[in-house]
Parts: sequence; structure tokens; C-alpha cells
Amino acid sequence: MFRFFFFFIPVFFILELYIFVKISVLIGFIWALFLVFATGILGLPIVKLEGRHKILDLHQKLVEGKPSEIESLESVAILVAGLLILVPGFLSDFLGVLLLLPIIRKTFIRLIVNRMRGSERDIYTEDADRWADERFKTNVRDVSSIQIIEGEYVRKEENE
Repeated sequence: MFRFFFFFIPVFFILELYIFVKISVLIGFIWALFLVFATGILGLPIVKLEGRHKILDLHQKLVEGKPSEIESLESVAILVAGLLILVPGFLSDFLGVLLLLPIIRKTFIRLIVNRMRGSERDIYTEDADRWADERFKTNVRDVSSIQIIEGEYVRKEENE
């Protein structure tokens, strides 16, 4: 995973620089620089507004007692979108704007959640099954060696 980031970050910035040079050749360096800063300045209020809406939705879900995993991940995606828009560059601004679009954001989050759930299920379920098989392989059939203690309990409430 870390190798991916060490490879991805320099490639990302080299690609940003390449796109900036190509656009500055087309429209001029000053105009390209102006566009980079303008997208950052104009994009941050949009991120702020979208973030407020998502935090209010998250708060409402928490008050109602509903699961809020997706809303939490959407808030994180909006934060990432804000960081991408804040980073100067056309590619990062484009990716940040894509993350601000609800349909793209939800699709991206759904892909990540499905991938995480799939890998979690594979890793932990297989390890737990393997551990249980090795641990309880012996004495599973021998019920006479298991000591069972029977009893009753009464639940007392705090105000009684």
C-alpha cells in the first residue's frame, strides 16, 4: 500500500506539471496561473457548503440512531475533494470537482466499501476458521471432558 503512495504521489505531481505546461502553452502562462488560483478560490466555498450539508445529514442520522457509515465516508470524500481543490493544478481540481458530484462520490464510496468488506471478509473469516479448526480440532467429539456449570441469574436495574 505504501509503495503505491510513494509511486503515485510523484507521478501525480509530474502529471500536474505536464498538464499545466500544456495548458499554459495553449492560453499563456499568466492565464493558466490565473485559472489554477481561480479554481481554488472558487472551489473552496462550494466544498464548504457541501461539507456543511453533509455534516448536518450526518448529525441527523446520528440523532435518529441510524447507521452513518456512508455519511461519514461522504464527509471524508468531501474533505479530500477540498484538499484536491486546494492543491494548485488542473488535474487535482478536476478530481476534486468530480468528488463533489454526489453520484460520482457515492459510486466511489460504494466501490471502496465493497472492496473493504470483501477483503475484510476474506482475510478475517478465513483466519478465524483456520484458527478455530486448529484450536478445537481435538476434544470436539469428547463431550465428557467439558465442564458445564448451570445456574440462574436475576438482572437488577439501577433504580431498584
